[in-house]
Amino acid sequence: MNEINESIIHAVTSDFRYGISNAINEIIESSRKMEMEVREEQHFDSAAFIYATLNQELKRLLHYYTTNENELFANTMMGWANLAGLKGQFGKDGVVRFNEGSFPLSQQRILCSFRLTG
Repeated sequence: MNEINESIIHAVTSDFRYGISNAINEIIESSRKMEMEVREEQHFDSAAFIYATLNQELKRLLHYYTTNENELFANTMMGWANLAGLKGQFGKDGVVRFNEGSFPLSQQRILCSFRLTG
């Protein structure tokens, strides 16, 4: 708005009789530019309102995963080990241990045959 006011003042002070008519295109262009900027700002305001819940949930999830990343990683790795048939035990110190009983008989046969042939 200040730019438009300055254009009008400059137009009148530089040419009292025809200054406004000479500056009208510049004033119209400044008005259009300002209108586009206001609309763009309204989109940002609308998006902030519409996605506020989503943004809060994303912040909550980010906090959860950064706070619990070690536990989540350990549980994921144990899940993969269980899918492979390996049964590990969490120790009191948080370390997972695998002993001979952790491996199913079929895995033990594979390991034994690999040692004999390898």
